[in-house]
Amino acid sequence: MNFLRPDEERRILEVSKPNLDDLVIRLPLRTGVSPGEMAQLTVYDVNYEYNLLYVWRSKVSRDHLVIVDSDTIWRIYKYADDRRSGMLLTLQEDPKMRVQHIRRIVKKWARNAGLERWKRVTPYTLRHTFCIRWIMARGTLESLRRQLGHRSLQRLQHYLDFDYTYVREEYSRIFPDDVQVGLIELIH
Repeated sequence: MNFLRPDEERRILEVSKPNLDDLVIRLPLRTGVSPGEMAQLTVYDVNYEYNLLYVWRSKVSRDHLVIVDSDTIWRIYKYADDRRSGMLLTLQEDPKMRVQHIRRIVKKWARNAGLERWKRVTPYTLRHTFCIRWIMARGTLESLRRQLGHRSLQRLQHYLDFDYTYVREEYSRIFPDDVQVGLIELIH
């Protein structure tokens, strides 16, 4: 169960960060992009008119469009400033080190946000959080698959590791007449 609960997500988004760090946290939480995809984005890959990112070079997914919320696209615009070429995020030069740089940024801000399990928070935790949030809001698996750029629905299975609390809430929604009473209560 490696995803952020709503209060943890709120705390990590609210803590004040420099522009680069803010985007490293916000992009996977609001778009579902992977660290590898994020590290490869160029300024050409951003379409401000339609709030889209073009992901071209992913090793686990095909080329795809990623929808971006207005707040995040505005932060990208402010961060990219007037750059007309080059990488979108100013990370390490070595491509392998870019993902490690993203990982360090995420851990630092999870700790600064006061998350108890900050050592377990990774960029993939943020991506998983996006996926869980999508499903909890009753988004379809097919549209999630397209947002993430996966080739098949089976690739989504490991993102759908729900916390028991959510399963209980879903059960109560599906079976509203079933009063959740424990066996001990029934005996007494």
